[in-house]
Amino acid sequence: MDTGFSARSVQDYLHMLEERPDKKNKQEQPSRYEDIQNSMNDVLKLPVKITDKQISIKIKNECDLARILELLGIETP
Repeated sequence: MDTGFSARSVQDYLHMLEERPDKKNKQEQPSRYEDIQNSMNDVLKLPVKITDKQISIKIKNECDLARILELLGIETP
């Protein structure tokens, strides 16, 4: 039976699958920050997302930004 795949292309494909990062690791990582993320959501009253190298806060308007800056003790001109 001819599938149209060469032995080499199948080997390359299998090698590529072995090198792909495990999706389980990506799902476990956010749980490390879940408690902190929830606490920040409660304090800021805004959606917060924490990843391995980034904290993201979604603001709706300048009032949200001003409130965050005030909580951080940053004065605005």
